[in-house]
Amino acid sequence: MKNNFMYSFLVTALIMSVSGSLTAQDSVRIAVKGMYVNDHIILRWAPQDIDSWKYGNAHGYRVERKTLRSNGAQLSISAFEASLVVLSANLTALPEQQWESLADTSNLAGIAAGAIYGDSLDLLPPSGGGLMEIYNKSREIESRFGFSLFAADQDLTVAKAMGLAFVDTSVQSNKEYVYFVKALGNAVSLNGFASVETNAAAALNAPTGLVAAPADKAVILQWNKDDASFSSFQVERAIGVAGNFTPLNQNPLLFAASEEGSGEPATYIDSLADNTTIYVYRVRGKTPFGLWSPPSDTIQVKGVEGPLAFLMSVTNVTDSVVGQLTISWEFPQVMEAQMQGFNIYRSAEIDGVYEKINASILSVTDRVYTDVNPLAANYYVVQAADVNGHEYRSFPYLGQAKDITPPVQPVITGGSCNEAGVVTLTWAKNPDPDILGYRVYMSNALDGDYAQLTGTWLNDTIYKFQAETNTLTEAMHFRIKALDQRQNQSPMSAPLSLMRPDVYPPSPPVISKVNAFTNGVQFEWVLSSSTDVVAYALERQELGMPAWEQVLAFDANHLLTSFQDTTAAPRKRYQYRLVAMDDADLKSSSKIVKTKPVDNGMRHVIQNFAGQLLQNPKTVMLQWEYEDDADLIGFEVFRAINNVNKQRSYDFLKIPPDAPNGAVSNTATAVLNGNTWQCVFTDKDVKFALHQMNSFVVFPNPNANPNLAVPPPQPPAGNATTTTVMVQNPNNLAGQQLNQPIILYYWVMAKYADGAYSPVAGHVTINFQ
Repeated sequence: MKNNFMYSFLVTALIMSVSGSLTAQDSVRIAVKGMYVNDHIILRWAPQDIDSWKYGNAHGYRVERKTLRSNGAQLSISAFEASLVVLSANLTALPEQQWESLADTSNLAGIAAGAIYGDSLDLLPPSGGGLMEIYNKSREIESRFGFSLFAADQDLTVAKAMGLAFVDTSVQSNKEYVYFVKALGNAVSLNGFASVETNAAAALNAPTGLVAAPADKAVILQWNKDDASFSSFQVERAIGVAGNFTPLNQNPLLFAASEEGSGEPATYIDSLADNTTIYVYRVRGKTPFGLWSPPSDTIQVKGVEGPLAFLMSVTNVTDSVVGQLTISWEFPQVMEAQMQGFNIYRSAEIDGVYEKINASILSVTDRVYTDVNPLAANYYVVQAADVNGHEYRSFPYLGQAKDITPPVQPVITGGSCNEAGVVTLTWAKNPDPDILGYRVYMSNALDGDYAQLTGTWLNDTIYKFQAETNTLTEAMHFRIKALDQRQNQSPMSAPLSLMRPDVYPPSPPVISKVNAFTNGVQFEWVLSSSTDVVAYALERQELGMPAWEQVLAFDANHLLTSFQDTTAAPRKRYQYRLVAMDDADLKSSSKIVKTKPVDNGMRHVIQNFAGQLLQNPKTVMLQWEYEDDADLIGFEVFRAINNVNKQRSYDFLKIPPDAPNGAVSNTATAVLNGNTWQCVFTDKDVKFALHQMNSFVVFPNPNANPNLAVPPPQPPAGNATTTTVMVQNPNNLAGQQLNQPIILYYWVMAKYADGAYSPVAGHVTINFQ
């Protein structure tokens, strides 16, 4: 019954692994193998899927042979083709009526006939039409396919009757033949060929790796399955060393194919009549050609008695002698004759590795053993071994020698506290061998009382702790204490101090006083009252601009309480703030104040103003430099003739400058070099033609503001005595004659869009000859 169950299970597993398609058959996939045995060649083939199997059953097969080599020499292509021999033109399964006689003598024949011609071979009974009926039909076809290939692999006669095998008896030695198996009909046959040499008969391998594990009136056999060589097995047994071998399994012994590389063995369990008789086992394997392999190596087995039933336990561990432990245990005296003796095992941990501490096995009459070199903590197990090799173990029992010496003081090696307030502490493992664990303590004061954080002792040398951050106490202090197996406590470690994460910004500083001057803005402030402030920064932002710029930075050690910003532009408005930063990079800011320097209307001074008289043609060239400004609109040029006290607004140079206008126009260039305008003005009006095109404003006072309105100019007094130039405009110096030589005076002034101006530069004197 045991073997039949295994057989049924493995057959079911084989069938469940087969799947196929019910689509139209365009090609037939056939696998062919051949073996040369006893002067003939056995051919076996198998359809590779359900559709190919159905097609082959319906149409049959054609078997051909060609000779590839003769006596080691390869034939030409034409000779190879000419050697064609049709071994069977139409090889089909036997008709249904002819299977009955085979089925009477072979269960496998009945399986094959039922798979090919049976009315139904359902794994599940039909439960109606529709999808379930289709599913059941599909499973039935899969079952037929699997059972038919299984039957063919087990019996060559059945395989021949199914049209899946052929025995070629017309072969000659020292040849190499190529066999072709083709499905009849219109389908294309794929992979349906195999080559076989007749130099020597193929040697069948015997199963390998047979081992046995005896038990009480039973034996477990295992061997290598070798899925590539064998499809089933037969276990044979002989009673006694000289006994005859008889098969144990009436049906083929099958095993599901192993996963590639798994090496899973085949297993068979046999019952024994007693534990005193010697049994000899061997295994044969059946190949897909229906041939039994030679037997494996034999193995002799004798059953062993089962484990005994008794109670054994350690009763006590005492330390009556200093530095030694005595183990006592109980064992039934009536069972001593069935035992070999005792062994004592010891471990430092209850779930650790136990090592034998007695040099030789103890007598069956012993009940006490002394450990002369115990550990700090000892878990003892007594092991008993009976005459049949069974081993028995007691439960572990803890024993400790007397110990009043505390562990050494632990050493904290590191600690940290992150922004979330999670504290991590690490310490060195204590060298004491009997350490039970560690306890962690904390205090808010370095010399205060330390409270225990850990509810129990710790095995590890790292501890994490969520610190309270909602407190004004910044520092935390930690200490560690070690504990041994006898509850002896070490001195506390040296304290480790950590800072809590700073989640509160410092108190803001206060800008207490602001004074604006023409040369900047003066600030006074009160610093933050927080003790963890490390730095300050005075920041400035131009109104309408997005960014703040740092004007001043100083650390908290410099108690700076005032500062004057001399870099602020008087024509821009600003807002200022004083920022305090603590050691956690948290910041607070004073209230923002808006201010600007006092604007007196004066601007940068014109630099390097100079002039010279040029010849051919005679012109006057003026040069100067001026610092760039966003509000700068140009330069006003003033000129006086002979009288330095009567300068007139003469011409205006725009920024950027205009293009030249007319032949008599003055020309000017202005080039921005870095942050400086470099200006050149050329006065071409040496004949004073511009007097008829301009209405000049005369400033009697050289220090007067040229932007202010003044009375109309008055013509100069005096008459010309030498070379004269007549001014044609009667409203401006009308009728006057200018004497030679003529002295020209020039001034220049920068003008701004807001009406402000620079100091007047000049005068530059040009003697016009």
